[in-house]
Amino acid sequence: MGKTRAVVLGFLFAALGAASLPLHGKEADGIVLPPVGPWQLDMAENSCRLARVFGTAGEETVFIIEQFSPGSTARWMVAGSIMKRFRERREMSFAFGPDGASGEFTPTGASLGEWGPAVDHASPIAFDPDFDRDDDTNDEPDYVADPRGLPMLDAEGAGSVEQLDLMQNGRDPVVLKLGKMAPPVAAFNVCMNDLVKSWGFDPVEQARVQSPPQVTNMANVAQSIMNHFPRKAERRGEQADFHLRLTIGTTGQIEDCKLLNMTLAENFDMSRHPCKTFKDIARIEPARTASGDPVRSFYTTRILYRMN
Repeated sequence: MGKTRAVVLGFLFAALGAASLPLHGKEADGIVLPPVGPWQLDMAENSCRLARVFGTAGEETVFIIEQFSPGSTARWMVAGSIMKRFRERREMSFAFGPDGASGEFTPTGASLGEWGPAVDHASPIAFDPDFDRDDDTNDEPDYVADPRGLPMLDAEGAGSVEQLDLMQNGRDPVVLKLGKMAPPVAAFNVCMNDLVKSWGFDPVEQARVQSPPQVTNMANVAQSIMNHFPRKAERRGEQADFHLRLTIGTTGQIEDCKLLNMTLAENFDMSRHPCKTFKDIARIEPARTASGDPVRSFYTTRILYRMN
């Protein structure tokens, strides 16, 4: 019997409708998928999503960029039947070319509704020398050297991105011809700025935040959430994901906690909702400006229940 663990991570996705597409081509550099139609940008209550459809009729592929909180990285997903060619749990590499972010990741066998199999990862779009750097320390980020502010994707750097290459040994690469990425990324940043406003925060004030809210007893919170996982679900090996956004007041109090997205284990006891655990036991240091003044701000986290 495996043990349940709770960890804190990035972002989730929502489904998107399909479209009719022209043919793609197979060239020397892999299977090339041209775009169909314009980018689609949507602001939901809790997220911004940028999407475009690629490929062929009968083999549609969608590319999605999504954020639930402002940041210099975003969760992206490529979904469609053509993704079946990539083996799950076998290392892949990606490259936003010709001069954008690149790296390696391991697909987990994700899927996206009617689109079917998907690969997903979190990264910048533009090149970032600090992304995926080796770091052997567990130190807190240095918010003096790198203030939080109101982070966003690098739209200017995205001007060097025109395609996304997905590669895995023994498989033909899949190449999405994204087109010039600076304009859609800039529009995405505007969406996130407007989203912060819709939550009741002043983006100008949030830009002055040096250090974000910090849960000072996160190990205790995570342990309590883990202990509340239903035993019946644990015996069946079921899993659950919760993505939360907390509004943190100037004294560190939780003013609000919203469930943004979830994948729920069967018969999960909602009286054990992670929001309740945060409200009951979390000790939180409020966001502060460079001068040390507390600022009402937001804190987002994703709690994953997984079986070891």
